[in-house]
Amino acid sequence: MRAAEKEDAGAQYNLGNIYQKGQGIQQDCKKAFFWYKKAAAKFYAPAQYALGKLYSSGCGVNQNSYKSTEWILKAAYNGMPEAQFQIGYRYLTGYGIQVDKNKAYEWLLKAAKQDNPAAIKVLKTNFSTEI
Repeated sequence: MRAAEKEDAGAQYNLGNIYQKGQGIQQDCKKAFFWYKKAAAKFYAPAQYALGKLYSSGCGVNQNSYKSTEWILKAAYNGMPEAQFQIGYRYLTGYGIQVDKNKAYEWLLKAAKQDNPAAIKVLKTNFSTEI
């Protein structure tokens, strides 16, 4: 808590995780959102991704696939492989974003090059690509 209050992005993210999962305390998605948002404002990719997942699930915020995609895209641009996979998959399926197979391929390939197994599988299944 002290490190989070001193603006440490990693601590803010970890505190968000504690609140979201209810680890040792009562689960509180609104507090999780608060701490994730503080860390995400510092371009901390795991927090940006976590915000996207909260918007996707509706935990602590109104469910919103477009805001979810917006936050996950920020994490993808910051190099997070799971976020890159999610954005690629969203471009492929149209969840929270317009279908674009070229962009899907680009994002899935970025994730696959970082050894994301889900991205590798989706590329092989949908694009006949060898990694």
